[in-house]
Amino acid sequence: MFSVVVPLYNKEESIKRTLESVLEQKYQNFELIVVNDGSTDGSAEVVNGMQDERIRLINKVNGGVSSARNLGIKEAKYDWIALLDGDDLWAENHLYNMHKAIVHNPEIQFLGAGYNVAKKDGTLLHTVQAEKEGLVNFFEISLKIRFVVNSSCVAFNKVKYPGVYFDENLTAGEDLNFLEKLGKSSPLYLIPEATSFYLDDTENKAVYSTHSLDKTHVYNINTEDIRDAREKKYYNNLILHSSLQVLEGSQSAKNAWKIYQKHNRFIGDKRFL
Repeated sequence: MFSVVVPLYNKEESIKRTLESVLEQKYQNFELIVVNDGSTDGSAEVVNGMQDERIRLINKVNGGVSSARNLGIKEAKYDWIALLDGDDLWAENHLYNMHKAIVHNPEIQFLGAGYNVAKKDGTLLHTVQAEKEGLVNFFEISLKIRFVVNSSCVAFNKVKYPGVYFDENLTAGEDLNFLEKLGKSSPLYLIPEATSFYLDDTENKAVYSTHSLDKTHVYNINTEDIRDAREKKYYNNLILHSSLQVLEGSQSAKNAWKIYQKHNRFIGDKRFL
């Protein structure tokens, strides 16, 4: 059984299609938890209007996507948590592929599928997927395939990660921070087939919002907790990439310089390059 956790904040135009992609799964052993994080539009009304007994809507005061996901994880009846954002989609065999992998590989604690980046009209932009199926080190594979998984294409066994939740103090990069926590505790099992869709042009996209620098994951990386050469190289690349994002116009030069200054000793250590 899977507990599917969907955080919801002002996704009135998208949420029905997202939930339908779950309800239409080939593998039907799941509960569907939607955590409404204080939406101010008609999102909750859309969910209530679907009237499917598999949907459990939880309403809470707005506290951010991490608090919504954490509440969903805590309220989940089952050990296996599958995450899906309120404007992303699953192909009908997404949970089936995960179920099959878990049954045949009982050592799995954390797994992810490939994913497509697309427009909401169906236009495919690109696909991110591994070349072969199996267990990998999260940090090592991430050096080869940038953002190899995201929060809408992974599942994990919450019993194996007691006390591991999303950082509610972060407003940007909180999903990557969570995936890194999982990756530090166990290998990642990758399913090459791309069975989820990240839609980059839906309403109210957090990635296009302005975030306070001290609330971003990359600014708050604790380099003292990095354990081995693979992790060192991974974080070195992540910090450098984020510092240079100003060239893409995605953040201010001032913030990029602050990130670089905070981590410059770590970046400058040639052992980590």
